[in-house]
Amino acid sequence: MRFQLLHYVLLGGGIAWANLTKPTVPTTEEPEIKSSPPSASQAQCPFAGCKLTIGSPGAPSSTANSSSNSEEPTCAEAKLIQTSTNSTSSSSNSALPQRNREKFRQYVEEELKKQYPSIKVELDELPNVDRENRNKVGEEKIKAKEWDIAFTGSPLLALSAKEEGYSFAFAPKGRGEFPFETSIFVRRDSSIKALADLTANKVIALGTKEKLNLVGFYMPVYDLHGTNPQMKHINSLAKIPNMVFCKEVNAGVAPSRLVKQNPNFTVLSNTSIWRGGIYFSPNLSADAQKLLKETISNASSDIQVAAGYDTQGTEPTKSDYERVKQIKDRAEELIAKGIGSSSGSGSGSGSNYEITGIIEKIRHVTSDKDSISMKTASGKIYEIQISPSLIQKLNVNPDKLIKKQVAIRDVKPDDENVIQVNDIAQIALQ
Repeated sequence: MRFQLLHYVLLGGGIAWANLTKPTVPTTEEPEIKSSPPSASQAQCPFAGCKLTIGSPGAPSSTANSSSNSEEPTCAEAKLIQTSTNSTSSSSNSALPQRNREKFRQYVEEELKKQYPSIKVELDELPNVDRENRNKVGEEKIKAKEWDIAFTGSPLLALSAKEEGYSFAFAPKGRGEFPFETSIFVRRDSSIKALADLTANKVIALGTKEKLNLVGFYMPVYDLHGTNPQMKHINSLAKIPNMVFCKEVNAGVAPSRLVKQNPNFTVLSNTSIWRGGIYFSPNLSADAQKLLKETISNASSDIQVAAGYDTQGTEPTKSDYERVKQIKDRAEELIAKGIGSSSGSGSGSGSNYEITGIIEKIRHVTSDKDSISMKTASGKIYEIQISPSLIQKLNVNPDKLIKKQVAIRDVKPDDENVIQVNDIAQIALQ
């Protein structure tokens, strides 16, 4: 017993002495007693931090124009246009595939985990960004290289990806079948027969000029080069067909599917452009991109369709990218110059134009001023200030004017949408 105790003390002292005088040597036995396999280290995993981000501004083909005719038209013969646009849009929307990139994310993560158990794959579809600003925020994320896999959707974003060093990976599903397509159009009975007829005294309704609005602004202003109409910006393209039909504006812009087959309109120009594809970040190594290409290509067909990519598609040509750049440069040149800066209550050039709407009420203000409240097809309310003597020249009892459609010509509303009418020639009942 005494010998054993002495042996234990000496052995303990030897261990203590060894720890004080020798460098620590990591044991090789510890991994052998672990029951689970080791996670892939950062050096082994081909993705920084073993994390991958899939970015997308949303699902453009399934919801971009879902509210094709949400506004109730109020002008004469309105039911005709409402029926026509609804029938056209419903047939087109039914052909557009629904997007489910969460299913795609799950597939990629599950496949990569087979080699790298610690991999994390995230999907960033900009959930906290309103639809109007998603393309703009998407462009910022691409420039910051925050997306490893970018579903660009818009060719404007695809151009940004190309310029930021991203490499093309896959074409969008059905690129030729469902391109971005926009039309400049007028009423069938309009005196405007060509783009050249859109002179300075004509008004065209466009989408907003900010937020990389391809169909509503970038593409049409490229086609309008050489013309000089007044530009009236509308937040929703779905409202524009009714504005044109109700003669609130002379011409308009809309997704082609809303107006090409509509008998109420004549299309002056029709322009289509390819949809943006899927791109890999320049931060990914060649090996990482190769691995992703193989993984994504091997996905089942239902996952590919749901995510919206085509393994057999080809990259747009150099001339395709150049055309998108020309369109973008032209639009941004106009924005920089402040051309077409109106927001719907006046024109960019300051010229006057015609406004059409329904009279909702007439109010006697003073002995020499009456106030007429007029609502346009887009829902905007204007106050028309006019003298009682001019109203009498219409040869209609003022009470009979309620619910009548009226066109106010050669006018310019102020910032509060008040219009001054001083000549009977400026007002016409319809």
